[in-house]
Amino acid sequence: MPRELPVSYEERDNYLFWDMTPWKGDFEILADIENRWKEVTSEAGFDGSVIVLNDELRLGPDFQDYISENWSALAQEANVDRIALVSDHVTAMAVKANIDLSGAEIQANSTVEEAVDWVRQ
Repeated sequence: MPRELPVSYEERDNYLFWDMTPWKGDFEILADIENRWKEVTSEAGFDGSVIVLNDELRLGPDFQDYISENWSALAQEANVDRIALVSDHVTAMAVKANIDLSGAEIQANSTVEEAVDWVRQ
């Protein structure tokens, strides 16, 4: 039986809505979250993804390095045109700054509505 993860997702129109708000930054479960992302994004072709982050997530230097090394590859493998990150604070901007996407766009947003509108364009 798969491990219960502090994330949820749903397919909406042409994009994947990924809610990571319950995840508090625990590195021990991060590999499982990333594996779930790979499974879900490989199943169907999505044009984009909206990823909602926990507003209290703090990105220290080690975590930023990890994002730069790992999440860029995960985003590339998802083969989407747009990724919208959502957070009330600087979290979305910090994650965006550490993801390198060639051939796709990434944007930091402060509201889910703004992110959904942008991804659906």
